[in-house]
Amino acid sequence: MTEVSASPVRPHRENPFIAIPSVSASEYAESIRTAMMRAGLTQEVRPGVAVSARSRSLEEQLFDSRAAAKLRVASVAMHLSTAWRERFFAQLDALLNAEDWDRLDEPISEKSFATLLRLLLLVPVKRRPGLGATSDGHVVAMWTVGKNRLTIECLPGDVVRWAIVQYVDRDRDTAVGETALPRLLDRLGPYNPQQWFADEGTEASG
Repeated sequence: MTEVSASPVRPHRENPFIAIPSVSASEYAESIRTAMMRAGLTQEVRPGVAVSARSRSLEEQLFDSRAAAKLRVASVAMHLSTAWRERFFAQLDALLNAEDWDRLDEPISEKSFATLLRLLLLVPVKRRPGLGATSDGHVVAMWTVGKNRLTIECLPGDVVRWAIVQYVDRDRDTAVGETALPRLLDRLGPYNPQQWFADEGTEASG
């Protein structure tokens, strides 16, 4: 599994995505759409246009996956601060870097990323998660505070798998589950999820 920490990451060196100025959310989204069209990345945003994955290189597939994810983020930009969004984009650039990607793994699917984005909007998450990916294209969000870790695998259709490792008085507790996204906070309730989701400025970040 590929993993990228929420701590500062190195920028993507090849095919960097267009730099977007601070504008309104609608202008921001349109700027990204324009950039995608200029780069020939229309298969992700125009229904009915099918492009075989086998006809494109891994670099092209990862670039398409990264661009589609950023377009989705742009559509909800009004709910995210500029600094938060830019750091999140840097994580995506590092995660979907062809130089580090296992060529046997699938790029992140747009449907899985849509679940992650709804997770970040539905749950009061102030701290950016570390990002990872499974071999079948699911994006994984991770938060760590001390020895305590929360890992959430985002499946298509607003379904999530979660795993917790938590220490209480030197005793190690673990828990796993799968649930619909609207019920996630209820399932995590016994484990004090705010220890992971609280503002980065008030607790050590993951």
